[in-house]
Amino acid sequence: MNIQFCDTKDGLKTFSLDNVYFHSRYAPLTEAERFAQTIKLPYKAKIIFLVEPGLCYCYPFIKDKYPDSKIIIIRLIDYALPGKDLVENIVKFAEIKNFKSFLIQKFGEEALLSSGLFIWPPAQNLFKDQLLSIVQDYKAALEECKTLLVTRQFFEKKWLINSCNFIINADNFIQFKNTLNLPVLVCASGPSLEPCLNIIKKYENKLFIIALSSAFSPLIQNKIIPDLVLSTDGGFWAGEHLKLLARHPEIPVACPSEAFIPKKILKHNPILPLEYDDSSSFISSQIIKEAGIKAYPALRNPTVSGTALFFANSISSGKVYFAGLDLHAQAGLQHSRPNELEKNNSLAECRLNNKEKLNTRSRYNSSSLAIYEEWFRSIDQAPLLLKTFRVIDSEYEHNPLGQIKEIKSRTFAEELKKIEEPDKDKNNFFSSSEKKAYDKETVSNFILNELEHEKWQKQLFPADFISIQNGSSENSYENLLSKIDKLKNKIRKLLDE
Repeated sequence: MNIQFCDTKDGLKTFSLDNVYFHSRYAPLTEAERFAQTIKLPYKAKIIFLVEPGLCYCYPFIKDKYPDSKIIIIRLIDYALPGKDLVENIVKFAEIKNFKSFLIQKFGEEALLSSGLFIWPPAQNLFKDQLLSIVQDYKAALEECKTLLVTRQFFEKKWLINSCNFIINADNFIQFKNTLNLPVLVCASGPSLEPCLNIIKKYENKLFIIALSSAFSPLIQNKIIPDLVLSTDGGFWAGEHLKLLARHPEIPVACPSEAFIPKKILKHNPILPLEYDDSSSFISSQIIKEAGIKAYPALRNPTVSGTALFFANSISSGKVYFAGLDLHAQAGLQHSRPNELEKNNSLAECRLNNKEKLNTRSRYNSSSLAIYEEWFRSIDQAPLLLKTFRVIDSEYEHNPLGQIKEIKSRTFAEELKKIEEPDKDKNNFFSSSEKKAYDKETVSNFILNELEHEKWQKQLFPADFISIQNGSSENSYENLLSKIDKLKNKIRKLLDE
């Protein structure tokens, strides 16, 4: 591309690209002001994206028209043009591999759904392909943001209800006495767990065993008693994997207050409370703090395995092994057996909806595994990676998880054989957590009072607030108030149970 600059008649600069001028050769400021006047938004935009190749003449006029909006210049050419100091942010489109993902990760769903995209008209012919890609990715990002926001709104209420149940029913809180000096084994429920079960049974006294919720049944079936069960899922079906745990009230459970844990388990099993360290978890953090419960820090992650990775590394100075961490659809079963959800599904089996059909459907509905797999691949923390190993044999379909080292089950057994038999006393792992006595009704009233505040409401009903802000519906605010009242009534019913 041949870029040439020249002076305009009013003493400013313009430039051409392959003999196409992108700003007026006479009065580029007047041209920019007229363009800014054409920009109209039906709502108060948090972000205005301006796609242009050039000299940012539009910026001051758009900023004057929308002073509260953040203006992002999406620059179409990779060239050091003047004007960078005039704007809040310039994004070079050529440097971005996945523009849709960039928008979502950089700006978030709430800001994107209150944004507008505008294109500097002289760019539309010469940059036709780039502009088509930008517009398509922007629209796709908005659609994904809508889905994310609706999903978040659905789960935010569930997480709050789960936190209320946690506060009302949990009582026997524990904490670690000391950092462990044992290797930690995290058991997930992929099919590759099965060849490890005999090894785990043989050497369980040399390991601190963490069972992820869906791996609990296979371990119990093989008479392996885990030292801790870890569950983070807030959905009802996660509780199905924990049904057997009710028969083992001696086994501790590590969970955030947001997780769905059956009430019987909260009442009778020792609970190691976890607290996520991100700002989006402020509601559960405030509830835990109000109750005076001491919680162990944890990483929020799309998959419980990701939370378990950092948790396991934080509690032990020894190696961390993963078994059953397949994160890849298999030709047959997608999990180790027994599996509680598979048991439930088997009740609906018939000639037209047989086990093979259910397994095939499960395999092709495993797109979330790719997201989890990509997250593990992206880990770049040397101290953590040096002590983390994935146990998986070659007959199982899998992809490498970035820098996480892989070993075969035979090697895993050989490493455990070399470890000197420790004095593993389960009573030495945990102690009762010191906590102030709290009135559960007082904490519940605290929750009801906080629901009156906009900060909590925005977190719990993000889609409604976007709708109100954008003026999408005349009755948006009344609908929001109705939803808040329903949520309050649900919390009151929990108190009365």
